Amino acid sequence: MRRTLTTLLSGFALALPHMTNAMDGVEWRTWNGRLPAGAIRGGVDQNGTVPLYICRAHYINGVHPGKLLNGRCNIGWGGDEIVLRHFEVLVSIDRYYREFDRRHRDDWRR
Repeated sequence: MRRTLTTLLSGFALALPHMTNAMDGVEWRTWNGRLPAGAIRGGVDQNGTVPLYICRAHYINGVHPGKLLNGRCNIGWGGDEIVLRHFEVLVSIDRYYREFDRRHRDDWRR
């Protein structure tokens, strides 16, 4: 049985394999200062205007899911929001995820 990572972003539960590879249709790419092609959107900000992408970062002996905002990965830790500079972005290498994001983009604004 595979372990999964479950997170809640903008009201959507997202379960991802703990370790991803090309067979999963997604992969983690190291942030290099630019949004990679195929980055998976997890929702929008509170105003519904700024897209938020899924990231993960190492922090205090763990890997934590977060939201990519202003070139940083923001994770929740101990009731606070921690902003980190070194992280990875979840990227679709499979057409299914890109099509889902395109078709449901406006659903997140309601």
